[in-house]
Amino acid sequence: MDNAIAYYGEIKCFVGRTTLYGKIKGQEPLFAPFTGNIDLGGYKLDESQKEPKSHIFPYMSAIINSLDSPITKNQLSKYHEEFESHGDPIADALMKDSDLNSSMGKIITAIESERSKSDTAVCSIIVPLPSEKKSIVLITNESQDNSRYGNCFEALLKLSASCCQIPSPAPQQPISGGQVSGPSGGGIRTPGGQELKAWTAEDLANEAQKRLATQPNIPAWSEEDLHKFAEERGSGIPEGMEVWKEEDLQELAEKRRRGGLNIPEWKPDQDMTECASCGYGLRPGWTKCPVCDTPVSPKEPSGEDQDEISEEEEDSDDPEQETDSNIENTDP
Repeated sequence: MDNAIAYYGEIKCFVGRTTLYGKIKGQEPLFAPFTGNIDLGGYKLDESQKEPKSHIFPYMSAIINSLDSPITKNQLSKYHEEFESHGDPIADALMKDSDLNSSMGKIITAIESERSKSDTAVCSIIVPLPSEKKSIVLITNESQDNSRYGNCFEALLKLSASCCQIPSPAPQQPISGGQVSGPSGGGIRTPGGQELKAWTAEDLANEAQKRLATQPNIPAWSEEDLHKFAEERGSGIPEGMEVWKEEDLQELAEKRRRGGLNIPEWKPDQDMTECASCGYGLRPGWTKCPVCDTPVSPKEPSGEDQDEISEEEEDSDDPEQETDSNIENTDP
């Protein structure tokens, strides 16, 4: 920043937060809050010095150099990307001042002067001094025109005046007894400046009663209902639940085994016999098993077949006896 100029001074009004002003390539200029410690490049301020902070040249030089710090630029970009350039009460108040923004828009940053290849440039900073209830206002201008001094001084005056018109933040109450107290308005202010309502135990109880009153159709169980439910759970079979018998389960398992199809169980043909060696089904007339070549033994007659055979033999024996008797009777 060898060719840049810087105007700064102390104002007798306390700005509650460090605030930046800068530009992002392709976007509108914006004010943004700065969180944390300023990157002073290793410089440490001696708080025991009694002279005004703005009169300590090494300190002011470190603040000017901090505007080029990646930490400073990243906070400006983060506020634009994550919070859409609004939400902080101080930055919002400064952005609403059209006269101030008109003067600040005349300031030339490192983007316009092409001193830096970065897409983000910070040209102004407001540093609060809590112990003195003051603030430091600083503006740099990298323009090479003859009007750069006038534009920079005009922007410094208007920014200082706007800082004195910013409403001071409400004092924070100390945290004690496990309770968090918000601002004087009965709410809690987020880091982005949003007011949140603080709920007490009584408020929560009243809100619960209101919600119950608006839902009259919610079922309620009596003591008898609870005992009934307990008995049903103890028996393991609640009322109305279908009970499966062992036969039903077996039938269901059989249907699932068949893939849900009602296919009758396979039974061997009565005319077919089984091989005594491998159990293969044998058709009538086969002399050996086609699988294991075991000779097929003749089929043993069953009990019914044996009865039929014995009856046939008896029938065949009677005609012979009749024939013998006839022969005897025919002899002279």
